[in-house]
This record gives sequence, structure tokens and C-alpha cells, in this order.
Amino acid sequence: MFALAVLTLFLTYQFIIDSNNNSRSYDRLVKKLEEQGVIQNKIISDLESKERLQIEVWADAIKKINNPNISDEQKAVLLDVIKNTSATIQAIVLDESGNVSTTSSNFKNKERLIKDESYLDSLISIMLSQNNPIKIIYETPKINSQNQIELNFDGSIKMVKTVSEIYYKNSELLDSIDRMYSDSKELSASIVEINERYTKSSNNLKFLPIVIFIASLFLFLSAYYIFYYSQKSTQNKLWVGMAKETAHQIGTPLSSLIGWLDYFKEKGMQNDIINEIEKDTDRLGQIANRFSKIGSQPNPELLELKPILSQTIDYIKKRASKNIQFDLVISDSNHSLKMNICVELFSWVIENILKNSIDSIQTDGQIRVCVNNTNKNIILDFIDNGKGILKSNFQNIFEPGYTSKKRGWGLGLSLSKRIIEEYHQGRIFVLSSNPFKETVIRIILKS
Repeated sequence: MFALAVLTLFLTYQFIIDSNNNSRSYDRLVKKLEEQGVIQNKIISDLESKERLQIEVWADAIKKINNPNISDEQKAVLLDVIKNTSATIQAIVLDESGNVSTTSSNFKNKERLIKDESYLDSLISIMLSQNNPIKIIYETPKINSQNQIELNFDGSIKMVKTVSEIYYKNSELLDSIDRMYSDSKELSASIVEINERYTKSSNNLKFLPIVIFIASLFLFLSAYYIFYYSQKSTQNKLWVGMAKETAHQIGTPLSSLIGWLDYFKEKGMQNDIINEIEKDTDRLGQIANRFSKIGSQPNPELLELKPILSQTIDYIKKRASKNIQFDLVISDSNHSLKMNICVELFSWVIENILKNSIDSIQTDGQIRVCVNNTNKNIILDFIDNGKGILKSNFQNIFEPGYTSKKRGWGLGLSLSKRIIEEYHQGRIFVLSSNPFKETVIRIILKS
């Protein structure tokens, strides 16, 4: 599962890199299209200027050819100019009344221009959308109603001022380049839009590795949690089963011993040996009771703490070396301190800690049990001047099976941790350790 997550992250990362490279390629393509667009725009502008100039020359020739005073040679030149300049451009000349002049160029069917007004209007509309019209003003002979040229009193030809407008359409070449330019702009805009969507998608994908990592971590932790607690549950069942079986095995010979004690008492046998045997049977009964409570629902009682500590310390003190000094340090304000305690189990914890301190001291030394009370907690510190605990083992000493002794199962402190945490909702840990000076194991309980 972890390998799959790593592979997915790698492929996603590679995809994002490729996406960024593609995005840069798109940017370069768009830039190239924009550069080409600038060139095309310049070509279009130059062609428009040239075509405008052609139409202006053509208009000037039309203006001059209508002058009756020009010679035939001049008229022939102007006709040649009109023919050459308008060869590629469609132009329409309208007089002041909006009638089409015969000088309109490049139309195979000029009669349609004259007869079909809608066709003319549509052409004029197209031409206006492309170019502004050119106005020309010239004089022509006045024609009377008999279609004759009118003369002045001096015999000269009477002239009238004529105003015409020339509308013209772009050449086919210019239209083709203009279409190419428009297509290029549309293509560039489409690429920009696609690139923006692609970039947005790529940016969103940047979060995909984080999502995959979190999901993979969640799945991994879930699997680990399930495995850990199933193992712990199995381990707990084993502990409880062993404890119950131990209590059962102790109970059988203990019942027999108690029966023999009662028999000896009925016979009137009273001496120190019988008293000691009775103490040991009481002790065995207490041990069996402790084991039987492992795995059972706790039944704490509100009791004073000092008597329990004193009795347990006295019991251990009688069985320890006389070279080891035991001290119980409780301030006057804490002498009557009470808390909810499972007596059998709690005294077992104290015994285990004190026994470990005795094993650590080995010969001469001191063990102190200090009790402090805060607003929320009761703190018990077990202090000895034994060989100490390595800092790396502060957690390990509470693990089942861990022991620094040649003989031992490593169960004492493990059971103590379970009793404190599960039955008393407290904490037990190594506070500090300075070899042969001071090692402190602390228990924190809710007051």
C-alpha cells in the first residue's frame, strides 16, 4: 500500500512537470502567433494604404476626365490611368441623387447596380464597413431638357458643379490576408483559453499529491491502529487468562493450608510458627485476590492514602536489607489525604516499585516515598539512590518482558502501569535518573 502511494505520488509529480512544460510550449506558440499577427497587421495596413492611394488616383482621373477643356491626348492618358488603377478593386461612384455612375469599376453586370437597389445597398454597406468613401467635386457641362449642352451669353459652355462619392471594396488579396489574420487571432485566443484551463487544472493537481499522501497516511495509520489494538486485545486476554489461572492455582493449596491452620488451632497448638504460617497464608490470600481482580471491573473505595502506603512500606521493609533506609514523606496538610483506590491492586504497584528500588540499590541506600497534592492531582514520587535507569530505557522498563535482572519475567512494572492507567486513570513514568544519586519514578493520580 505504501509502495502504491509512493508510485502514485511520483506519477502525479511527473504529470505536473509535463503539464508545466506543455504550458510553457503553449506560451511560446501563442507568442509566435502574436508576432505573426503583428506582421500580418502591418501587411494589411500597407495594402490598405496602397489601395486607398490607387482609388484616390482613380478618383482624381475621373475628376479631370470630365473637364471638357482637356485634349484628346490627355483624355487617353487619364483613361489608361483609370483602367490600370482600378483593375483589382471594385468601386461604385454615386452622384448627389444616389444614382450609379457609369464610371463604377470592376463590375461585370453594371446594369444590376442600376436596376437592383437592394443589391446596391448591400454592396454599399459592405464597402462602408471596410473603407470610408472618397468625395470628388468637379464641373460638367449643363444639359438642358432637350439633352443639349447649354451655352453662356459669350458662347462658352455653361458648367455646373457635380459632387460624387466613391465607395470601394477591398481587393481579394487584402480580403484573404484579412481572413488569415482573423483566423490567426481566433486560433491564438483559443490556445490562450485552452492554456488557461490547462494551467488551472495543473494548479489544482498540485494539491493531488497532498491529498494522496494524507489518504495513504490515514489508511496506513488505520491499518496500524487496527493491528496494534488487535494485538493488544489478544495480549490483554492472555494477561487476564494467566492472572485468573494463577489465582485459581494458588487458591487450591491455600484452602488446604487454611484448613490445616484451623485444625491446629482446634487442637490448641499456638506458637510463633503457627502465627507466621497464618501470616503467610494471609499473604497468599492477598496475592490470589490481586490476580483475581486483573481483568475484572474495578471497585475503588474512598480511602486515606497514608495508612495504605505505611502498611505496604512496613511489609517490604521487614523483608529488605537492614542497610536500606525507608522514609515516607507526607506534609501535615496531606496526612488525611483521601482518594478512590483499589486497595489490593494499588498496594501491589507500591510493592513492585519498592522491590525494583531494592534490587537497584543492592547493598546500602535509601528509599523515599514523597506525597504531594495539587488542586487537581496527587503526586507520588518513589526516590532511590540505586544504579539508575538509562534515559533510552525510560519507556522500555514498563514494557512486558523487559528486565535488567538475570532472573525475572519483566512483569512487575508492566502490571503496575496497567493498574495505574486502566484501573486508576493515572500515569506512571520515570521522571529522572542520576546513577547512585537519585532516580525518581512518579505516579500522578486524580485527586
